[in-house]
Amino acid sequence: MKKTALRKKRILKHKLVSPIKSRRASFRRKQRRQTSQVNLSQYKNKFAPHPAALYTVEPEVTTPSASIEQSTSPSIRNLIQRGVVVIVALLFIMSMASAGSLTPSATPSSTGYTLSDIYTRLTTNATTSEGNHGFSIASSPSGTLRTLIEIFNAIPTIDATKVTSGTAYLGITGTYNTANLTTSTVATSTIFGVGLRGALFGDTSSSLVCASATYAGNISITSSSLIASSTACGTTGGIFLNLFNGTITNFPGGTRANGGADDYNNGGSAPTDRYTKSWTACAAGNNYCGTGLTSADAKDDSTGIIWSLPCNGAGCDTFSDSSPMSYAWASSTTNANNFSTAQSATSTATGLCTNGDHAETGWFLPHQKQLLQAYIDGSYGNLEAVLIEQVYWTATTASRSTTAAHVSSLSSLGNASGAATLLKTSGSAKVRCVR
Repeated sequence: MKKTALRKKRILKHKLVSPIKSRRASFRRKQRRQTSQVNLSQYKNKFAPHPAALYTVEPEVTTPSASIEQSTSPSIRNLIQRGVVVIVALLFIMSMASAGSLTPSATPSSTGYTLSDIYTRLTTNATTSEGNHGFSIASSPSGTLRTLIEIFNAIPTIDATKVTSGTAYLGITGTYNTANLTTSTVATSTIFGVGLRGALFGDTSSSLVCASATYAGNISITSSSLIASSTACGTTGGIFLNLFNGTITNFPGGTRANGGADDYNNGGSAPTDRYTKSWTACAAGNNYCGTGLTSADAKDDSTGIIWSLPCNGAGCDTFSDSSPMSYAWASSTTNANNFSTAQSATSTATGLCTNGDHAETGWFLPHQKQLLQAYIDGSYGNLEAVLIEQVYWTATTASRSTTAAHVSSLSSLGNASGAATLLKTSGSAKVRCVR
């Protein structure tokens, strides 16, 4: 009895629950169909660029296929829908990719420029024709072209200061101002700009252009460096201008107009109106006229000749104004004791300067005209002390008597007796060297 009652109870429960389960299953099938339709719509939007052109929305009509669709599982329907979308998309892409013709428009040939052409243009500015290179393949492949690194490194660095102002080159704006470049400001015959040639008279070296020029150099001219009546750099020469002896009044005819007198002025001061040029005393401040030798006495600025102090001591071993010694012309004659054993038996007064015991180089015995010019330029009072009159040997032999040599005073010319020469075998005179 109990088993029968239990069975009846289970049957009753089944009848009550089955309708509920059936309704739940139907609800879940409906949800799956809705989800499939949503997924299909999303795939259509994703793969079809123009859904309106590919699909036609039909009004929902109850057909036998609808019942078939309802009877088909959702997974199979989803698979079919996705396959349709993919096929349509592929057909669309293929239709685009097949556009145009693959037939060449002409026979293949070399065109354009190679990397080597570009590199050469950058480094040498050399031009070439477009397509001027071989097109056939080499029998053995090898590296023949320039690399992009080489081409990049060949691009010059542009200096704006060298590019004309108002123009640009490779993106660099020039700052070079050409406003002052005209033919009148550029040296003559100098080519500049485009087809222009300078017409400015002068020279590009400042050492060859006057300091007084419009475009000044560094040549400075003084009247004492030019002969009278000559002109340079706007300066009129003064050498030999008013080349007169000065005036003394203690004897008739002593005026300058009448010929004047010699500079010695009979043991007095030199006439103030005599012709004279400038002299420079050699001292430590000017490094002894640039020689570095304390033996240098004075420089004649007109001739540039530097005179030594008088020789002193056997073989001219020193230079001094204090009681200078007189020397023979030759070491084998009178006053030969004034030559030291350093000079050979054939030495002359010339050797006292060039090979003296002083051991200084660069000195030599003055020529006759050098000594005479020193007197003309005013050696008395500038080189020779006032009130001093001494006769000096020159290196010049007398042409009328080769046994004699010319001598002269730096105070009045000649010697005490008025003679202009002395015998080499017996004469005796002082020595000053020059350089």
